[in-house]
Amino acid sequence: MKTNKWEGTFGTIPDAFSETVRMTAARMQRAPRKAVRTRLAMIMAAAVVVLTSTAFALSQLGVLDTLQETLRAFLSPGAEQLVQTDITQTAQQPQHATFTVEEAINDGRSLYAVVRVHGDDDVLLMDGSADASWTTDWWQNGTSAETYSRHADETNRTLVQASLQALDASGNELTPMSQEIHYDGEDILYTLAFPAEGTDATLSLTTFEVFTSDKAYNKRLSAGQLDMSIPITDARSFYAAETPIDLSLGNLTLTLLTVEQTPIATYVTSEYEAAADAPALTHINLLDGIWTEWLDESGVSYPEGTDSKALWATNTGKTRLVSVYRAFDTLPGTITLRFHNGKTGEVFDTITVPLHPTTEEET
Repeated sequence: MKTNKWEGTFGTIPDAFSETVRMTAARMQRAPRKAVRTRLAMIMAAAVVVLTSTAFALSQLGVLDTLQETLRAFLSPGAEQLVQTDITQTAQQPQHATFTVEEAINDGRSLYAVVRVHGDDDVLLMDGSADASWTTDWWQNGTSAETYSRHADETNRTLVQASLQALDASGNELTPMSQEIHYDGEDILYTLAFPAEGTDATLSLTTFEVFTSDKAYNKRLSAGQLDMSIPITDARSFYAAETPIDLSLGNLTLTLLTVEQTPIATYVTSEYEAAADAPALTHINLLDGIWTEWLDESGVSYPEGTDSKALWATNTGKTRLVSVYRAFDTLPGTITLRFHNGKTGEVFDTITVPLHPTTEEET
């Protein structure tokens, strides 16, 4: 792909970003699936789209209205104060469409943003999860009989698939915690949620002409980039448990357990490692992926607030797990975690430990 269009605007395009565009284009060529879920394991990650509908009028949708239901149903009263609409953003737009961040929230741990994609007059837009044979209202249960391909043909417009992906500072794709799709007329409304890396974020933008097979591939694909700055609205509270804690059934040692509370979500971070005398099976279990569930007072798991957990090995050889749950008006004074093997389902220890207030620096 030629990169001379970027020069003078964004500087030299990293190889990682070029590879991101190539991978996105490859995904566009494949027939997408209607509903998938994300789960970030030790090495593998899968990006997903969550299909939902909403009772709000589309012209009134904001970032809080388009959050996943698990988060939206438990927002704290201060959540509205976190919404920012005057977004500092600079974009190199791809052909056929304009991408604009309309609302965003940066709660210090996650960034939530609503991005509007508006097509040119001679274009019919299709979201990155759709197929040309799907009905134009597939995201609303698909009761219409008109497909994207038919509507584009009847209105004599080019069918264009528009996608976007959050990137980290190195230009690598960030695994989204969730992504939702709505339409306002023919504009696409994407709601993204992904880990915040300070105040700045970058989105890669792609458009793809679906049926113009007479054109060369690189003429059908167009790439862009949007850089935005979202200041952190600091409304956080921090808690921690006393560690280390012995997990005898799993032959593990819990070395860190922190909880971060915001009006949008609650973030639970745990870190653990094999005990000093742990058998080889423990290390196999860690490779399989040992996960936790946060249990309520009835022993039932709290529903997770997004569609992904992050589980990875630290540079010190420990396992770190970050889970996102809904917001709490009052955080419980204790936390109950159940550990299990994510591959086999085998249940290990269940612990209940008190939480004490702490600071961001201590966590």
